Amino acid sequence: GVSTSVQDASTSGHSGATVNSVTKSGSNAFHGDAFEFVRNYAVNARDFFATGQDGLKRNQFGGTVGGPIKKDKIFFFLGYQGTTVRQTPISSVAFVPTAQMLQGDFTAFESPACNNGVQKTLLAPFGTNGLAANTIAVSALSPAALNIASRLPTPVNACGKTLFGNITHENDNQAPVRIDYQINDKQMLFARYLITNQQLAVPYSLSKNPLDESTPGFNDQSQSFALGDTYTINANMVNSLRASVNRVASLKLGADMFGAPNVGIHMFSYLPNYLQTVVTGEFTLGSTTKDAFAYQTSFGANDDFSIVHGSHLFAFGGYYTRANNNLLAQAFADGQFQFGSTTGST
Repeated sequence: GVSTSVQDASTSGHSGATVNSVTKSGSNAFHGDAFEFVRNYAVNARDFFATGQDGLKRNQFGGTVGGPIKKDKIFFFLGYQGTTVRQTPISSVAFVPTAQMLQGDFTAFESPACNNGVQKTLLAPFGTNGLAANTIAVSALSPAALNIASRLPTPVNACGKTLFGNITHENDNQAPVRIDYQINDKQMLFARYLITNQQLAVPYSLSKNPLDESTPGFNDQSQSFALGDTYTINANMVNSLRASVNRVASLKLGADMFGAPNVGIHMFSYLPNYLQTVVTGEFTLGSTTKDAFAYQTSFGANDDFSIVHGSHLFAFGGYYTRANNNLLAQAFADGQFQFGSTTGST
């Protein structure tokens, strides 16, 4: 459940909302279930601006089983859920250099046909040294920029328009395990373990299109282990003791493509063979999160003691938590570059 109102003493120290989850327990009878949910592009409508179907295939499946290990004493519960997503959207638009532009001729790109009926004229050095307006000598173009442009997709028209989308290839898996031990009428123990893994393939590894690398892949895994003891002192007094360990490992993945030194930019790169590429009206390269990681481990314990007296409920308790974090951001590790911001083509 989610509590967003005033918190009681057992959740003091937490501002905002509190989320509580409950894992099912086994019983004296064996029970189980299985499920699957499917979405498929074959029965979906096409996005309004897309030129074709997005190829969405989403499957969510799993099941649970629970029962006795020892009747009236020890019980187990197991669960599993898997999700696979495959999608190839092509609804994002970018404008990349055409073959004419790579030869120094920007005439078509700056024409009314490519600028909502407005003729544009690029600033100097375009149109200087006897050259026509919106043209420039190839020797004046950045060799690094030409190298990068040669790796971009071929445009579909003279304006440089291209359609792309981050290919999604995701696999998610989750499994809870719980054991309950009824010691006697007054005391019950439980142990619970939950593991979740989420993997998203690097889009560039599937499409080989540098524009798809604006979104990195990831490989994230979280684990949670808890032990609990509930002791009923009498009909009006209950004590609950809990201990837990949580571990989250998150890794942001990037493509093995090309880096600044590979295209003629003379610099040292902390991330070889990588240079995040974003193309809108101009090129923006670098400033990435490739191979960034976060490892977080927390552990703690809490004890809650409650007393019912007449129409009143009194609760006492305390908790201890400790967390360790190990983070690497990789911010700006591949450099940061822009091309096209001073030509007047805005």
